[in-house]
Amino acid sequence: MRVELGLRLDRVIFDANRSDIGLATNASRPDIGRATIDEITLMLKDEATEPYAAGALGLIGPSASSAIPALEEALIRATISDARVAQEFGIYPPSSVGDYVCPALRKIGANPEPPHCDGDNYKR
Repeated sequence: MRVELGLRLDRVIFDANRSDIGLATNASRPDIGRATIDEITLMLKDEATEPYAAGALGLIGPSASSAIPALEEALIRATISDARVAQEFGIYPPSSVGDYVCPALRKIGANPEPPHCDGDNYKR
């Protein structure tokens, strides 16, 4: 099941990247069902897959609106984690899950915009 989900996730990203550079149309994008969106949303709970899941949900777009609460929770976790790193080491980490979550929330159409996002930019 996890391998199948990984293949679907890869396909979403591949097709979205092709359409971004004009090699594909929306008609060639895979049919993303609610079950797949729910599975990708669950991947937000795993640190290893969290940024990839956020990116994939953003690529899916408004159809992934059911993932907005989980993305907002991931943004809160990123903000807390980044603040801990800054407190301990005196600097914020150079990259964060928030860098993936903010663009995803914008592409999905989260309204209102979360306080730690400024469009696609994550505000530390």
